[in-house]
Amino acid sequence: MVTSDRRTKKDIIRLFETSKRKLEEEIEELRSALVDIRICAVDNVSTTRGEASMAENKTKPEATHVGSFLKKIKAPDRRKDCAAIIEMMESISGLKPVMWGTAIVGFGTRHYVYDSGREGDTMIVGFSPRKEAIALYLAGGLEPLQDELAKLGKHSTGKGCLYINRLEDVNTAVLKKILTKSFRSVGPNSGKSLS
Repeated sequence: MVTSDRRTKKDIIRLFETSKRKLEEEIEELRSALVDIRICAVDNVSTTRGEASMAENKTKPEATHVGSFLKKIKAPDRRKDCAAIIEMMESISGLKPVMWGTAIVGFGTRHYVYDSGREGDTMIVGFSPRKEAIALYLAGGLEPLQDELAKLGKHSTGKGCLYINRLEDVNTAVLKKILTKSFRSVGPNSGKSLS
């Protein structure tokens, strides 16, 4: 009887640990989704300096090495796609990738100001491998990219964000045009490197 009680306790502890890990992953996904919303909304704000900022931006450049982040991506195909996107963005921007928070790879910086006066800095272009898709963060909004988006292939969009499942689903030449146009939309002085 003692043996079965111990086994039951071990099973309960194992179940608890598994549930806890899943819950932590779901919380991180929700946190990432909120970051997506905040970053994608940046393109609907003024680009001139406003009054004092109200709250500090939580998504900012980190010292984490991008290579270490890539190694943590479990799916080999997703990791390969992310490495290819880094190569594209690096070649277009001429800048080295920088981690923004724990799960976003960005290139360059730009300043934004909301109508409310809240302001901050964000990347010019960047991406994050999410559970359902790779989120691409684009400066300048999606409106100027409609012709390219029509030729891109399988994708979806959000407010200033472009979502793709796999690079093989899209025309990479068109994706490069989109990234180039987006990077150039904020002007040459916005592309300072943080590395």
